[in-house]
Amino acid sequence: MKQDLYDTVTQQIITSLESADLQAGDWVRPWRGGCSSMPQNTATQSFYRGGNIISLWMMGAINGYDQQQWATYRQWQSLGAQVRKGETGTGILFYKTVQKNEDNTYAMAQQSKVFNIAQVEGYTLEPVEETDIEPIDRCAAFFETIPARIKHTKEGRAYYSLSTDGITMPPFEWFEQAEHYYSTLGHELVHWTGHRSRLDREMLGKFMDEEAYAKEELVAELGAAFITAILGVDNVTRDDHSRYLKSWLSALRNDNKLIFKAATQASAAVDYLIACEKERIAA
Repeated sequence: MKQDLYDTVTQQIITSLESADLQAGDWVRPWRGGCSSMPQNTATQSFYRGGNIISLWMMGAINGYDQQQWATYRQWQSLGAQVRKGETGTGILFYKTVQKNEDNTYAMAQQSKVFNIAQVEGYTLEPVEETDIEPIDRCAAFFETIPARIKHTKEGRAYYSLSTDGITMPPFEWFEQAEHYYSTLGHELVHWTGHRSRLDREMLGKFMDEEAYAKEELVAELGAAFITAILGVDNVTRDDHSRYLKSWLSALRNDNKLIFKAATQASAAVDYLIACEKERIAA
């Protein structure tokens, strides 16, 4: 069953890449970030992580779901709701801790099915408490808490340098919209988390190998989508992604777990950034 989920999600991304003119850069990612919000389990109030985010975003986009609220059949029942007859669930993975022996445990992946709130009857979502803080202001406040070295230059490109462990960004006013600036900065900050002193994603070899680095770019693309979704702004696909799309296509064909691996690393990167914010606020 897990293999079916890997195949389904990967094939949807491959199809979207194959149908686009990659050289022209007209690919539209089949997952939705930004204001679509992070997928959330309605019963537990916890947010989904890793590849489950991609799976649920994609199915939400395909079916036109307006809200990213999900739960299993039994969880909806526990909330007094009922999944409508004939509705099809969306596959997700969860990890169950298994006791190998007295001293060792391991996590075993299992598959479950969840249903969107649009697929059930008898449940009304509680209105979200409104805040006076605008998403753009929330972005500004969040990124200011990250202790990365960021310099703004007029060289016209954004990048993370492993050798200096610093980020270079164009001036804020050069971006058409504030969302573009913050989604670009989020992308570079995900790269920043991969440094050996942080999450150690073995980035040195990836920076020197075009195909391998394309996978790191996928992690950054997903991480930027995750963090902008949390902050409530639209994520913008970078113009220079077209150089990596063919590599993504080749890698996905060879490894149907790649998107899940990248999404897991992206979730870890976002967790690191959020921990930086919490540490700065607590200081």
